[in-house]
Amino acid sequence: MKKRIFFLALVSLLLAVSCGDDSKSLPVDNQPVNDEAVTDETTNDEAVNDETTVDETVTDTVVTDNAVTDETVVDETGDDVLSDGEQPDEDMTPDPLVQHLVGVWAQKVELFADGNVPVVNDVVLRTDKIVRITIKEEGGKAILAERPQTCYMETVIVEGNSIAKTITTYFPEKFRNYFFYIPPEDLKEPKPALEYSGTPDNFSFKMNRWWEMRGAYFQGENGTTPFDIETEMITDKNDPRIFDHDEDGKAGMTFEIKSSIASGLIWGVIKSYMEVTSTSGVNDRIEGSSLWQQYEMVIDVDNPLFAGDRTIQPHTEGNTMVMVRIDPSDDCAAINEKKDTLFEK
Repeated sequence: MKKRIFFLALVSLLLAVSCGDDSKSLPVDNQPVNDEAVTDETTNDEAVNDETTVDETVTDTVVTDNAVTDETVVDETGDDVLSDGEQPDEDMTPDPLVQHLVGVWAQKVELFADGNVPVVNDVVLRTDKIVRITIKEEGGKAILAERPQTCYMETVIVEGNSIAKTITTYFPEKFRNYFFYIPPEDLKEPKPALEYSGTPDNFSFKMNRWWEMRGAYFQGENGTTPFDIETEMITDKNDPRIFDHDEDGKAGMTFEIKSSIASGLIWGVIKSYMEVTSTSGVNDRIEGSSLWQQYEMVIDVDNPLFAGDRTIQPHTEGNTMVMVRIDPSDDCAAINEKKDTLFEK
């Protein structure tokens, strides 16, 4: 009996020694980081419980009904936080009229003037001009994306003798689009290029006065003497500020006159201004009036019949304007192809 008890005691001792050796032979990767991080105290029920076991690296956000309510609207971009019932800033709300005006428009103006021209003397002239206008949005406002592009321009005589009524003045592409453009923002009394108000189905629209200078420098280019585009004009055909603006080998700007009795080219310096104001803006059509002025100084002609001064006094009333929205892919060629019906109601 004593031997049996002794034998059992010996076996127990050997087992205890064997377990102690296994705890020292674990691979390095499986061992605790340090003795302080994992101790016998962290394995009892008091040390490990719901309150003390917290993952500090990645915490869970508890979302309750109180976290997001009708009173708190959070912009996830982090830009703004609006409370229920608060009105957004003005620059956060797109203006419906601005969004409506953005796009490409074709504008036709009919400009009337009393004139005194060589051969036929006193007449009434009408200039038809079609312009392609692109409007974009910038800073919440509608602005011109580029200066207007003139697609078509001709002058006819609507009142005068029978010969006069056969006269047409043609303006080639370079005359139409080679010019110095002085926008409303650069004048002595600056204004925005566009002014508008209302809603897309009932709005007013205005293109404030801008100037165009053809055939002469006016800002001191190439060392020349500048002059005030709003109040001064070239008056001497030998003025050093005159240059070949349309690059056809002749000083100034070139246009052509054709009639039943004669035709010819005229070279000159021309400055003009125009502004348009709508009386009715509804959806994709704008109607209104135009105000304009033009000053000419003839440098030379190739037909002596057209030599002499040309004076033009624009009408202050009766000048019409129509704008219609067009497909952005429509260039000047497409506009001119359908110009006879494009502006009809």
